[in-house]
Amino acid sequence: MTDQELADTLDALHWSNRRVADLLNCSETLIRKWLAGRAAVPPAVAAWLRRCATLAATFPAPPVIHWPSPRTNFGRSRVGHERN
Repeated sequence: MTDQELADTLDALHWSNRRVADLLNCSETLIRKWLAGRAAVPPAVAAWLRRCATLAATFPAPPVIHWPSPRTNFGRSRVGHERN
């Protein structure tokens, strides 16, 4: 995986360097080295990231759910505040 492919993959996943470091239990410095091309991304990590990106593209996140205002108590009326 090239540094540009890594950057594109992380961008497609909407993952920050910190998020990837946390997921892989490594330092954020290592992620920056991969992105700068100063260290090679291990093949197993590259394969995993590609699979994650494929899954994210195949099964995108659902649309944003617009939760009711807390004042409506999640759609249930409160005493004295019945909805019409």
